[in-house]
Amino acid sequence: PRDTLAGYARQHALSWLEDPSNRDEGLDRNFLRHRLLPELERRFDGLAGRIHQVAENLADAAAAMDELGGLDRQPLPLTVFDGLSQRARLALLRRWLNRHVGEGGVSRLALGEFLRQLDAGNDRYPALALPEGRLVRYQRALHLVPPMLELADSYPVKVPGELALPHGRLILAAGQPDCSDPDGQAVLISGPLQVVFATAGQKIRVGGHRRGVRELMRTAGVPPWARDSLPLLADAAGIAMIPGVGVRDAPSGRSAGDWCEVNVRWQAEAR
Repeated sequence: PRDTLAGYARQHALSWLEDPSNRDEGLDRNFLRHRLLPELERRFDGLAGRIHQVAENLADAAAAMDELGGLDRQPLPLTVFDGLSQRARLALLRRWLNRHVGEGGVSRLALGEFLRQLDAGNDRYPALALPEGRLVRYQRALHLVPPMLELADSYPVKVPGELALPHGRLILAAGQPDCSDPDGQAVLISGPLQVVFATAGQKIRVGGHRRGVRELMRTAGVPPWARDSLPLLADAAGIAMIPGVGVRDAPSGRSAGDWCEVNVRWQAEAR
């Protein structure tokens, strides 16, 4: 308490500085300190000590929840909810959100409804709207998904060249990738190049078969929320490359003058 500190300072002939703002009762902390808490102390003896004890108990419970639930993890495996009651699951989810993004005013009702939806079939994608992005279930874990990006339908690119996007850089160079560059991929292209994004019905010939672009992304483990923003390299013949997923088959009977080899590297930025 202030009186104890001031008494110690006087006893040991210590001087101190007073913060003028400490007297401003327009500030919540000062209103509580000067008006509310003294009245409560007069009414309820030892209240400050009891509040301190409750705060310590809550801190211990929060630390145990963090440790037992592994709340440092992101994404959060759904197994942490196994065997817990709805109230315990709600507390755990709220704690995890506060730790990573802040609740931002998400209501108890909305959190509870989202938890109930987690038991839906694997063909469903339960989602919870957050002030910045969404919380979604995917592959038995909860993922924090950033807000949707604002992207143009297409971007022209040249070789050599680089395209800077809000979520990464696409770097193009002539020839095969350097052996020391594990992220580089080579593709044969013909005609002007552009970057486009996945739409319904897009196909690319891979492994001797025409495959759907979205199907290949899904098979490669690209999460649903990232499929619309993954840059696709396209030329006069169509989709040539899905970075990190697939490269178009080399055209048969091609003329050397019609095609050139391009090394492509996609550097995604963490969001």
